[in-house]
Amino acid sequence: QTRVTLIVDRTQVAPGASFLAGLSFELKPGWHTYWRTSGDSGLPAEVKWTLPPGVTAGPIQWPPPSRVPTGDLMNFGYESGVVLPVSLSVENTAPLGATELKVHAAWLACAEICIPEEGDFSVPITVVSAAASPSGPDAEALRTSQEKIPKPAPWPVALSYDDNELQLAAGPGLDTANIAAAEFFPDGDGVIVNAAPQTMKVRGDRLTLLLAPGKSRIAAATGVLVIADKAGARIGYEISAPVTPSAAGQGGDVTIWLAIVFAFLGGVILNAMPCVLPVLVMKVVAITGQPATSLRRDSLIYAAGV
Repeated sequence: QTRVTLIVDRTQVAPGASFLAGLSFELKPGWHTYWRTSGDSGLPAEVKWTLPPGVTAGPIQWPPPSRVPTGDLMNFGYESGVVLPVSLSVENTAPLGATELKVHAAWLACAEICIPEEGDFSVPITVVSAAASPSGPDAEALRTSQEKIPKPAPWPVALSYDDNELQLAAGPGLDTANIAAAEFFPDGDGVIVNAAPQTMKVRGDRLTLLLAPGKSRIAAATGVLVIADKAGARIGYEISAPVTPSAAGQGGDVTIWLAIVFAFLGGVILNAMPCVLPVLVMKVVAITGQPATSLRRDSLIYAAGV
């Protein structure tokens, strides 16, 4: 269901330099593979490199994912295809000459069913004294993919619980006039209800996403906020923030007044109960039979709740 190729942005590399390699996934229509956090099901791709002496590989870099509904589930991943770039470094002591990069990869391809797939891939490179510039169609594909890798958000991001919602607030500093949609992809499981709608609100240069929280309350969260502009371009931003209760005072007056109203209604209901009403009647009869001075005194004491 998937055609996977190991690609590089150049075939000649020099000691002390770095270059890009990556796995290019081409998926059949209707199939998808997974982001670093897969959502409600699935697993991300895994790689194990076999590298020449003096060459080291960094982690997989993940382009922004999409929400991929599968029945009642919501997964995070890629449809049709994706290039997963990896940055490789060549040490100053790396020996010159022809060699090759090797990698074993395993991934899931899913539609209505999931099929585990794996393969071994290699590509020849030459370590030379003077590095060549990136060239060829693979170089362009890797450059394009790496440009999409989420960068740290350039504006403040805050997360807070509010009743049955988890609010993600971004800004100030956003160009909200050009924002068409926004989605949050958390790291880890159980942070949010993945299949629940994500409601976006925009006010001034701030954006808020209303999310359904997961089963357990968390103290901090990381993930990627993906913002789509009105032309359809999607940009991902890495975020990391503590999760706090909503700001004090939001709706505080309403809560206090509601408490007073409910307390009053509770007192009325209590006094009207069959076990309390006869006592009130007896008290009224006892009071009305007293002199005016005692009546005023007892009324004040009774009103004070003594």
